[in-house]
Amino acid sequence: MTINNDTILNIAKELQRLISELNRDNLLNTVYVNENTHSRILKMILEYSHDGQYPFFDSFLKIPKVAGILPKEFSIGKIQCYNERNRIDLLIEGKDYAFIIENKIYNAIDQDRQIERYLDGCIKRGYKQDHLYTLYLTSDGTKLVSNNSLTDKAKSILGITPEQIGRFAGISFKYDLLPWLRASINDSKDMGSQINSALIQYTDYVAEMFGEGVIQSQFKDNMQALLEKYGIKTVADFNDSIDALSRLSSSLIAERDGYCRKLAENYISMPLREYCKQRNVQLVEENYSYRFLSIRISYPTLKKSTFRFRTEGDGRNIYGISNINVDEGEVLSEVRKKHFAEIQHYNSTPWWPEYRYPDDEHQQFLKPEASGFWETVITNDFATYVIKAYKEVERLLQQD
Repeated sequence: MTINNDTILNIAKELQRLISELNRDNLLNTVYVNENTHSRILKMILEYSHDGQYPFFDSFLKIPKVAGILPKEFSIGKIQCYNERNRIDLLIEGKDYAFIIENKIYNAIDQDRQIERYLDGCIKRGYKQDHLYTLYLTSDGTKLVSNNSLTDKAKSILGITPEQIGRFAGISFKYDLLPWLRASINDSKDMGSQINSALIQYTDYVAEMFGEGVIQSQFKDNMQALLEKYGIKTVADFNDSIDALSRLSSSLIAERDGYCRKLAENYISMPLREYCKQRNVQLVEENYSYRFLSIRISYPTLKKSTFRFRTEGDGRNIYGISNINVDEGEVLSEVRKKHFAEIQHYNSTPWWPEYRYPDDEHQQFLKPEASGFWETVITNDFATYVIKAYKEVERLLQQD
């Protein structure tokens, strides 16, 4: 398959359109959802009552892994649900039974004797050992409960032996709760719009965690149609497209860096050269790209270093006195070091006898890797700021 730059650009434009048209209308995407939030939402669903019954708790108990630890004659009766009672994520209490649900959806570590302590607390509240049930709820079932939490004592209470699973089950959001939630949406259609919409929102949120949400499904369908439109059907077609995209990307990056260098030449180098000429100092280095810039200006009393304004490896700009050779660095007097540290809060490394970042009032000069930096900051007052930084270093060097 032959694919050219025009085709790649058309695919990119259509892909961007598909992304921009996706509506992220799930309210849960606008808030912080942690394990406690999931537990509170599950509590709301499980304790929901309709016509004197608990339809979702009843269907929850029919999840195969849950049903597998229940006696045949199990009766729900009236229930009370609690979050964080005795530190239990979700506790469901009936007249003569209790369910402990330990939520590990984000793989939190098991605490020492965690399940054992929860069981002991229920026993102290009057529940018989053989009426206690524990569900270990994880994301996809890959996380297993540790012996540190499910101790020998806990196993004894729950009736777990090498031959018997007892009253303990490991269940997961992906393979157990998500199918149950999807079925619950259909079951809730005649129970009112509030519970139905709540189930729809939460189910979609959980599905998104595993790449199965409405938005993700819609995007996959649209993406498939886009690939078919451009005849990308085989592994070879994908490889050809990726190779073409890589070549185009490399070319665009090179062009972007060249464009940034031209901007820098006009708006940084020219003003700095004029300033250096007036001061009888030299613009020793000028190196520019989209992600990086480095400027060196000599200073008469500095023999082994220069003033420098440079982008470091973390993407932030720093300025100060920079050594030319790390093994033979500039030696400043203790008085001058004190001025730099105490007056302007400069720091020091082997390469940089004195350096600092742009302060809070000048954060626009901190990182070059942004279109706004090159199209607004560079063309307005960046060179002025570099000169200001140079004068700051000069002033501190002159104080004895």
